Amino acid sequence: FEQKTLLNDAVFGSQGPFPPQVDKTTAFTIRWALVNPASNLTGAKVTALLPAGVKWENQARSTSDTAPSYNSRTGLVTWEIGILPAGTGISAGKYETYFVVSVTPSVNQAGRVITLLKNSRLEGTDSATQEKISRTVPDSDTGNIADSKESGTVQP
Repeated sequence: FEQKTLLNDAVFGSQGPFPPQVDKTTAFTIRWALVNPASNLTGAKVTALLPAGVKWENQARSTSDTAPSYNSRTGLVTWEIGILPAGTGISAGKYETYFVVSVTPSVNQAGRVITLLKNSRLEGTDSATQEKISRTVPDSDTGNIADSKESGTVQP
């Protein structure tokens, strides 16, 4: 399970200044990529939490049959995959999904990086062993942008 944050996605493009600036909106594309070398993973889903101040832009695409959805009441992003086939990313292509979030930093965020996505987790059940599988990745923030070497610290 891999998570990357991009500034300039090939499909969604880029929007806003980077490093982020106070009172100006910057959009980021989050990419989740899944590889499954073992047996089928059933009930597979990826979830993550958008922190307060991070906006879901309702733009998503996926290489699988489903794209992530967002619950504005809970702040939860959910990618319901169902069955993640054995060999995904090995003998067949990776399952990937992309979605756009944005931030408009406030003056009290100047000099800091902003967390964009928290508690990202892949869950499912190994179809051969019936073992529950759970994988997490580090939180995503404006300081770890995959396609930029610049600091993600908010500028005044």
